[in-house]
Amino acid sequence: QIEQEVCLQTAGFEDFVLQFMDRCFSLIDNSQLEQITSQDREQEKMNREETMLEMGLSSTFSAILTQAHPQLYQAALRRLKTFINGKMIEIHVAGKFAANMCRSAVKVNPEEALKAFVPSVCRLLLTLMENKDLQDAQHLDDEVLFNLLLLSELVRCPGTPLLAYIEQIQDVLKATVKLKCREGYRLAGTVLRYLLKYLSSVVPQEYRSINTTWDRPLQEFLPTQHWGSAGDIHNLGLKWVQPGAEEAEALHSLVNTFLIPELRLLRKVSKGEASLTREELHQSLSLVLDVVLGAGGILPHWEEEPIKVIDMLVKKDRQKFIVRSSPLVVKLDCGEEFPSNVRLAASEVVLELVDTLLAQGSDDTKALCHAVNIYNGVMFFHGISKEDFDARWKSFQFIKDALANKLHRNKQHIR
Repeated sequence: QIEQEVCLQTAGFEDFVLQFMDRCFSLIDNSQLEQITSQDREQEKMNREETMLEMGLSSTFSAILTQAHPQLYQAALRRLKTFINGKMIEIHVAGKFAANMCRSAVKVNPEEALKAFVPSVCRLLLTLMENKDLQDAQHLDDEVLFNLLLLSELVRCPGTPLLAYIEQIQDVLKATVKLKCREGYRLAGTVLRYLLKYLSSVVPQEYRSINTTWDRPLQEFLPTQHWGSAGDIHNLGLKWVQPGAEEAEALHSLVNTFLIPELRLLRKVSKGEASLTREELHQSLSLVLDVVLGAGGILPHWEEEPIKVIDMLVKKDRQKFIVRSSPLVVKLDCGEEFPSNVRLAASEVVLELVDTLLAQGSDDTKALCHAVNIYNGVMFFHGISKEDFDARWKSFQFIKDALANKLHRNKQHIR
């Protein structure tokens, strides 16, 4: 009888989820910032309260969708799509809230969520970019920026489902990475960085608290009987999404399409064959950095005789400090113009550029800072930064303490 009452009460889950989403949408509408001047628009950032609100909103919505039945997920996805379509939201606070909700949806079921959002977002952006005035505008309207922000969050999902939309996304990137608007080309670079990262990453296929599929009949498996049950740490039943040949081909195409033209341009600048404004130079260096950071997990170091600085008893040249288990490697196809190793090619070109800037006595500190960041990425970045690791570790410890079963102990945690 108790089980029957519990099952009857679960019939109201869909209404609860949809009402919760309506409350979230009201919060998003009421959180929009009004920028008075263009300076306010560029400098606006979330305060501490808004940052905590963003984390709470995205984690709660993600937890609901992760454990939801497919029919409930479809209802929530339809409601989210209805809210997002045609929206023009500022990107600093309310836009981030909405984009995070879309990222939560695409993380749970990439196939359905990508089909719901990516084609329409790409079509809209390509249509807007046909206007030449937008490409040369110093400040873009919220419609373009919000859809770029939305696309940057939508690509943060397992790479295999993204393959069906690579051509559309690549067309959008070709039209937006050279925007004059600083916010615009930064968001386009973020799309490229996340796209490269998630196409080359090995991630779990699902994050549910039980590893049983939904297609089992209720006579065999009743989900309410397993609420809060501990997961078997020795048999979690995790399934992984690993990049294959198609992902490797897509990565190779993206890196060669967007990195080689920038390296050619920067080399011409370093030789005095071309001149760029400061903003154009920053834009080019930023794109190189996005490629290096996005594909960092699949870019091996080059083999070279180490430079002997001081005599040491430890022979560093005989030890491999970076252990890579992935056989996936991306190289440049440009003949003898640049080395095939991406890290070596980027470091050589940026070094030539820095020598030229210093010889000219340039006071462009932002360009030098971009160069330093590229050096750091080339030398030390291999897929995940220390900041990301610390954030994930802190989140893991928090969730572990929150879901710990202190009554049973013995690591009786939810899967």
